[in-house]
Amino acid sequence: MTEWVNNNGKRALLIGVGGIGSNVYLTELQQYGYDVTTVDNTNPADHTSIDTVQGVFDVAVICVPNFLHTYFADECASFCKVIFIEKPGLPSADQWNALCDKHPHTKFIMCKNNMYRDTYGFLDNVSQIDDITSIKINWLNKNRVPNPGYWSTNRKQSWGGVALDLFPHLYCQMIRHFGKIPQFTRVNHLMMQKSLLVPLIFGLFIKKTPQWAPWVTVMLGLSVSWFMRDVLTPQVFASWIGIEAFTAREARDMSLILTLAGHVFITGGFFCLTGLFYKEEKDSFVAEREYFFADLETPVIADNDQDQYDLQQRNKLGMMVMIMGSGMLLMSLIPNPFWGRMIFLTCALVIFGIGFLLKRSIRIEAVSA
Repeated sequence: MTEWVNNNGKRALLIGVGGIGSNVYLTELQQYGYDVTTVDNTNPADHTSIDTVQGVFDVAVICVPNFLHTYFADECASFCKVIFIEKPGLPSADQWNALCDKHPHTKFIMCKNNMYRDTYGFLDNVSQIDDITSIKINWLNKNRVPNPGYWSTNRKQSWGGVALDLFPHLYCQMIRHFGKIPQFTRVNHLMMQKSLLVPLIFGLFIKKTPQWAPWVTVMLGLSVSWFMRDVLTPQVFASWIGIEAFTAREARDMSLILTLAGHVFITGGFFCLTGLFYKEEKDSFVAEREYFFADLETPVIADNDQDQYDLQQRNKLGMMVMIMGSGMLLMSLIPNPFWGRMIFLTCALVIFGIGFLLKRSIRIEAVSA
């Protein structure tokens, strides 16, 4: 334990003086005039005792490995007024609530830092250029790449792995550059999916279409998806019908409605109209088409052997479901609030009961036969 005294009455406790603690928080706390007491925890596997710390602290900062956050927050809560816990804080909302309920007079806050790097200044300058619409970042945490086996590469100790631990840094940098919380988007694979579904579904009812109809419909569908996404947006539609702009939730729903309507009426309508160009004498798949629809309309009649297959299937499925229910029953032993354990217990009994009924149905049918 080390102390830096400024003799101004404000006391801060810094738990963890690794790279983040010593290079960021210690400097900042000293700059704001705190008398800083540090607890050195250089060995992540060793729960360093803080019994030697004396007095009351105005603020505490916990920047130890993730799996030690709960331990140290609980240990120092009785003599600290405000406790800052490095992201990602605690593993679950239940643990946050339990900690707050146990120490009602202490305020707990999750925090994160962004150490200054030269690239940040460069990005600041780039983001001021008017005609830039996007910035692609290849991010490498230089000189601090975690080694395999280190706590941050262990899912249980880091609560998810390196990606979960480092993502808040990149996210906050995007807020810094764009001035607001950025909206993340991904390439919409539904553009292709919806276009493919139209000829597949309409083809079950419209039998006579040219051979080129499905793929031309798909190409038209892609155009419709693009038009509905980038041109006829929910905001444009709102201006047409004379209402104010949609909320974010309403805009998402309206975008889906407009896209589906476009595919049903435009893409689907085009597929139906291609039947006007159909000529049976030029169709080389007449026999295959007739066979397909005849097979589609033929009812399936199970013979007596099918009953035996059903019994075997129910026997195996019932056993699998009962094993799964037994496994979930064990999850009720995990330390959780009473209502959490009861949820696991209820789900386990329901799943086990379904498996039991599947197994029991075999005996009933055997007696009936």
